[in-house]
This record gives sequence, structure tokens and C-alpha cells, in this order.
Amino acid sequence: LYGGKMLTNLKRRSALLITLAVVCATVSLVPQTAGAAASVVPNAGTSAASDPHTVPSAPEHMKACPGDSASAAGFTDTTSTDVDCIKMFGITTGKTATTYDPTGTISRQDMARFIHRMFVPTGVAAAGATAVPAFTDIAHVDAGGTAAINALASHGITLGTTATTFSPDDNVTREQMAMFLNRYASIAKDHAGAAIAVIPAATGEYNYSDITSTSWEGMESIIRLFNLGVTEGNCLAAACGTTYRPSDNITRAEMASMLNSLLNHTNARPAGVT
Repeated sequence: LYGGKMLTNLKRRSALLITLAVVCATVSLVPQTAGAAASVVPNAGTSAASDPHTVPSAPEHMKACPGDSASAAGFTDTTSTDVDCIKMFGITTGKTATTYDPTGTISRQDMARFIHRMFVPTGVAAAGATAVPAFTDIAHVDAGGTAAINALASHGITLGTTATTFSPDDNVTREQMAMFLNRYASIAKDHAGAAIAVIPAATGEYNYSDITSTSWEGMESIIRLFNLGVTEGNCLAAACGTTYRPSDNITRAEMASMLNSLLNHTNARPAGVT
């Protein structure tokens, strides 16, 4: 009888230990699973069947500058139709009267000017509801640049580099440009007056293998813009890029391409065209 009780107690203790082990194993797996679901894995294009390159999922096929509606910008150093389009809308006036400087970099104050000039053709309000920081480092920026910086800050498109500085002369990286344009796309409307599509980073497919070191907002912005066709355009799967180069300074040509592709999603159209 005593031996039977011992065996019963041993069975009970063994059952309890097994239960505790299962519970502990389950609890330890939850954070790992939740963390792993934060983002999808980029398509590397190693296999057309199981790992193909993907194309943008929500590109806009209508154009802000359809056909030959945008005449040649007249710059001697580029014949880009992207530059022609943003010139038609007054978004760029060129580096000089005759040059665009397509390989040149973009300063933060120039970025503000370009995006600010998109407000009128896309119907974005002149000012938003966000309190504008008193930036202490923009005294040397001209009146147009200062107005642009403050307008973007009022919409939350720029937050400054600190609470009191904007760093107007710093170059804009490709990650930063994606964040600026993503914030802008979140307040602009499409041609039907609806919000521009949002593709979450956790579900949106993409090909870039070099964006895992960006900030979370940077990754979200890049993935959304890829799927809108802003970073890649209407690329064929085989031609889609596999790197975004987030830490590189964006060039004026790259910026023109992204601005033009984003304009396609808005209600910006040539005069007389709806």
C-alpha cells in the first residue's frame, strides 16, 4: 500500500512537471513568434517559382503629365521627362536658368522647397495643424525656403533634426526622402479625393535586401513607396531593383523620378485636364 501511494505521488509530480514544462515552452515561444511577424522577408529573386522578384502592387497608371503635355524643360544637362513634368508644375526651376544638375545632391532646405511647391497642384492646404518649432538654424535661409520649411513642419512632413534645429544645409538621404514623401502621401488625396493607398510594412512585398538597418518609419516608407511604384515605377519583375541604398544621398534626378511617380497618384493634372 505504501509503495502504491509513492507511485501515485510520483505520477502526480511527473504530470505536474510535464505541464509546467509545456507552459514554459509555450510562453518562451510567444515573444519570438510575435517578433518574427513584424515584417516580411524581401524577395531575393533566386527562383522564379518560389522566390520571384515582385512588382509594385499599387502603381498609378494615370499620369500627372499625360502624353506630351509637359513640354521640354529646356535644360542643357538633362532630357528627363520626369524633370519636364515637375518643371511644368513649377516644382523645379532648375539649378540655374539653363541647367538642372541631375547628379547633384539635395539639401534639406531644397527638399522643403520642392515638396512645398507640390501643395498647390495637388490641393494640399497651405498650412497644417502641427505647431511649428522655432528652428534656430535657418536665419540664413531665404524667405521662400523659410516658408517652405515652416509649411512642411505645420503638416508634420518634417520634424527637424532636433526640437530646435532643421539642419537646412545637410544633404537628404534616400531613406529620409522616402519618409518625407510618405508623410506627404499621407495627407495628399488621389484623383478621386480619397486617401492614397497605404501598404503596411508587415504585409507589403518588396525586393530590397538593404533596408533592414533603417529606422522602422524608414522601412515602412520605403515599402509603401515601392508598392505605389514611386521608387521603382512600373518595373517588370526581372528588372526590379534589389537594393534601395537608404544611406546614400539622393540625387536630383532620383528625386525628380520619385516626385513625378507620386504626382501620378494625386489629382495634379495639366490645365484643362481632369
